[in-house]
Amino acid sequence: MRNFLRRCVISLVGKDERDIRVQQVSYNGKADDAEIWAPYGMSYNLPPDCLSLYAQIGGDEGNLIVFPDRSQDRVKNLKEGEVSFFNPLTKTSTTYRKNGDLEIVTSGDSGDMSVTIKKDLTITVTGDVNITAGGDVDVTATNVNIDASATNLGVGGQPIARVGDSVEVTGVSSGSSTRTGTITSGGVNTSI
Repeated sequence: MRNFLRRCVISLVGKDERDIRVQQVSYNGKADDAEIWAPYGMSYNLPPDCLSLYAQIGGDEGNLIVFPDRSQDRVKNLKEGEVSFFNPLTKTSTTYRKNGDLEIVTSGDSGDMSVTIKKDLTITVTGDVNITAGGDVDVTATNVNIDASATNLGVGGQPIARVGDSVEVTGVSSGSSTRTGTITSGGVNTSI
């Protein structure tokens, strides 16, 4: 019984419906189904022409196990200890930098990023948070609560008055007399 490693290419996209990952590979002028090996916790459906290594376990008629390789398509110039997960087709990557930064890069025609969280999300930041958008920022929620010592809406605007705050009104119809009072009603939006 002999075991060996050889080069192969993925020849068909897998349906990925079996208990183990199986795709068709081509090697030495023939095609065969092979189990696609992936590290624990990783999943992928390899594209055709992906260069790979296969191990034939148990002799010439043994099982094929494929180790995919796209080392020519990867995040390059990583520093010592850095790790990157990269999609060679879309050029999208998640890189864990040596200094502790997490870098997420999307690309392609849309470059969109979608995050789905099925429970609560808590984000704790010990420094400042800056969000810059080239378009609109839409927030949809039942309630939006902001707890801050000051909330600035816009830049250089006037202070906001609330229900219960005192108000001074200059009358226009009867000269320039000034009236004082208290705001007694407002809309549904509140501020500090």
